[in-house]
Amino acid sequence: YLDDIYFEDASACIYPIGLVATNITTTTATITWNPSIGSGVVGYEYEIRTSGDAGSGATGFVTSGTTATTSVALTGLVASETYYVYVRSTCGASIGDWTLIPIRFNTLCTVQVGNFSEDFEAALKGSASNNTFPLCWSYVDEISSTGYGFVDIANVKNGKQSYRLYRTNTTANEDQNVVLISPETVNLGNGTKQLRFSVKATAVTVDNFLEIVRSNGVDATSQFSVIQTININHTAYKEYIIPLAATTDDYFGFRLVHNGTTVATTLNLDDIFYEDLTPCIFPIGKKISNI
Repeated sequence: YLDDIYFEDASACIYPIGLVATNITTTTATITWNPSIGSGVVGYEYEIRTSGDAGSGATGFVTSGTTATTSVALTGLVASETYYVYVRSTCGASIGDWTLIPIRFNTLCTVQVGNFSEDFEAALKGSASNNTFPLCWSYVDEISSTGYGFVDIANVKNGKQSYRLYRTNTTANEDQNVVLISPETVNLGNGTKQLRFSVKATAVTVDNFLEIVRSNGVDATSQFSVIQTININHTAYKEYIIPLAATTDDYFGFRLVHNGTTVATTLNLDDIFYEDLTPCIFPIGKKISNI
């Protein structure tokens, strides 16, 4: 709905528009904007944040400054981070309003050499028609009929968001999958790490097969190897721990696979931890033979 629309003279100290972030690296970026059309503008003030509105305080504040030009080079940023940029005009003794809608940019991802976690709280929420995933993660959807993955604002274990995977199951899509893929690591810790996560099914009237996989890449052409298959047969969150064996693969993933029926399956993930291996961890790969 729209209301109270005015076509009127511009403020003499109106903020600039056309903000753009370019030359983005893991720790730097360049911000440019169009000159303000205000008649009294002599310079600009900028504020960079990870959260909160301009001038809202220390929480989320990164840096600020002034310039007489229409660009600023940012340094000392953190890799794999989301930043918001606000700019306002300065007009001698007076200062204009901040840009109403800041621009948002992400610094480049870096290889994860240590522990990390994902609770989906900072990720952009999505829907069945808007597949979203956290910064530095990847998503593959091979389902020819209906399959999706997105940051869900329901079905959470903690906080306000989780991650939902959904797929239809037909005779034609038995070899097609949906996969949420991790950020890049170094050989998945080469035998020194474990994966800890919580998961729940929406319904347990059919099997919900979740494969924990390792991969050498982040798209459908990558090679995926199954680490563990779990039938998620519970509608309340349950935590699992999966030891990660030595490998040359750099990614782990959560793959929702065909359940052998024609009934759709869906589940939610939350609170994922890539962490140091428990010193006395249990074995995996148990098999029964010679029966």
